[in-house]
Amino acid sequence: MGLTQHMLRNGKILWIDPETVFWVVSSKINQFTKEIYKLYENVNSTLLNMRKKYNKFNSEPLVINYEIHLTEECNMNCDYCYVPHNYRLKSNKLNILQIEKIIEKILLYADTQKLEKITVTFHGGEPLLRQYEILQIIEKYHKEKRLKFDIQSNGTLINHNFCKEITQYGARIGISIDGRENEHNKYRKFRNGNGSYHKVIEGLKILKQYIKNIGAICTIHTANVSHLSEIIEHFYNLGIHSFFLNPLVPFDTNSRKLAPPLDVLISNYKKAILKQIEINKKNHTQKIFISNVEALLLNILADKQPCVCYETPCGASRSMLVISSNGDAYPCSEFIAYGHKFKLGNIFKDSIDSILSAPFSLMLRSRHVSKIQKCKECVFKYICCGNCPLSAYHVYNDFYTPPCYCEFYYEIIDFLFTLLFEYGKDIVPLLVSDEKVLRNSDQLYEMGSCIF
Repeated sequence: MGLTQHMLRNGKILWIDPETVFWVVSSKINQFTKEIYKLYENVNSTLLNMRKKYNKFNSEPLVINYEIHLTEECNMNCDYCYVPHNYRLKSNKLNILQIEKIIEKILLYADTQKLEKITVTFHGGEPLLRQYEILQIIEKYHKEKRLKFDIQSNGTLINHNFCKEITQYGARIGISIDGRENEHNKYRKFRNGNGSYHKVIEGLKILKQYIKNIGAICTIHTANVSHLSEIIEHFYNLGIHSFFLNPLVPFDTNSRKLAPPLDVLISNYKKAILKQIEINKKNHTQKIFISNVEALLLNILADKQPCVCYETPCGASRSMLVISSNGDAYPCSEFIAYGHKFKLGNIFKDSIDSILSAPFSLMLRSRHVSKIQKCKECVFKYICCGNCPLSAYHVYNDFYTPPCYCEFYYEIIDFLFTLLFEYGKDIVPLLVSDEKVLRNSDQLYEMGSCIF
């Protein structure tokens, strides 16, 4: 496509090469044309080589992230949960011996691939229903320096003894919270129908005594979408350091009713970003970060991406695998909603290499923006990266389409370029938490990006 002109929503002109993500924002369409082309010619070959290396790297599987569902059972019954209802009520439970077998197989794969870092996240269902098993596994394997353990919890079962034990080994806990009390309780309920907000806050207060930087997931739905900027401030006051602000993925008829309208989502997401900037400009020691926004900005500024959802192909069955409570392997969590349809194999019967060679795994790793008709013509294709293949499948029954939130990502990326024009590189520490990226922000900013 080469160097292309694109008018931003604020009327400024974005010059961008979609293939290399070289970009310049200028105030007028015919201003600085010679200077822009000269800069482009100087750096484009370097950026193109970086893109080729990125594409080559992303075409091969190298699993460094594992999500183990100790059980799909849960003490809650959230209205939009992707885990089938009957699984949430009663499901298989991995015992300690089974978990050890899984860990040993992961370490064997790491040996063959010469991997130095692997993250194992205990998920579910609600993983803290299996606190004893988690403690036993982390205690046994904490000296294995390649392994890092995380836990993603609904936050209602957190207690002092558990936090004290796991944090001494460096394990982390993330929680799910959808806003303030009314917004959270609308869809995140216990089995008896009562809201879970107060129990989550109790757990959060305990967690803060053991973990400095607390992470969270906030799902955006009809009950909280109009209050995102207030929720950002609420999270800051709660001491939450970073969080994913994820639009609800409409995977069935019920969840589609809870998904936020696109225009309302876009408008309020922009307000949330502005609220984050406002808070971080006032506070230099305690900041708050929206992980989705950070990921998109890094795809604009850097060739480094900490989030598997913002790569192409995405990380599903490429850099991550999910192991269910009966040992079945899936590309990522939400594929479990379809049962055996997208199963890749079983960790107790198959090697990780054979799981990654399953036909569906190969298909997912071929889902590249260059092969999706709408994506390959988009100037933001290597920033959005085609996003989640499963969200496309949920709505369109087709993996080779853009996701249902295509317009949302387009508008948010456009907005980030607007912010880059207004703030310059000063926007980076306000939206990016990664200190390594911040240390190199001058180099990253000047290599393939500029403001005129």
